[in-house]
Amino acid sequence: MATSPESVKETMNKLQHFKNIIFSLLLIYAWILYNFFDYYNSLKYSFSMLTLYFNFINGTFFGIGTGFILILLRVFFFAKKSKLKLKLKNNFFYIFSGIFNLNLFIIWSISIFMRVIDLDLGFTNVVVINFFISVFILTDIYLLKNTAESQI
Repeated sequence: MATSPESVKETMNKLQHFKNIIFSLLLIYAWILYNFFDYYNSLKYSFSMLTLYFNFINGTFFGIGTGFILILLRVFFFAKKSKLKLKLKNNFFYIFSGIFNLNLFIIWSISIFMRVIDLDLGFTNVVVINFFISVFILTDIYLLKNTAESQI
């Protein structure tokens, strides 16, 4: 049974996409483990809770920065060229940024519901930006994928 070059290319794109998802989840898991052990090791110091908070803030701004840059690239550079659009949607950094920003929003939401942090901190707007970035990127990857592939 012969396979067409298009189906082989599509299978390779899907395989690369799933590899990028797995690698993204492994990096996020490593980041969470680092934060956990960094907090655990700093319990003997007086401001131990601040290390966890500052690691979360740094991760949040990293997620916003990379997500914002990738969204600008997507809107202004990759919007008109459908082959480049498909390459961006299979790009590791694009997938990682969407999953990482969603992960940060989920961590923040769980912390709010468990009453670990208060809504009065003024940090709510920043984390909501993480949510909108993740929604834009993940919607672009998964809901708009068929239109980009059909244009090629």
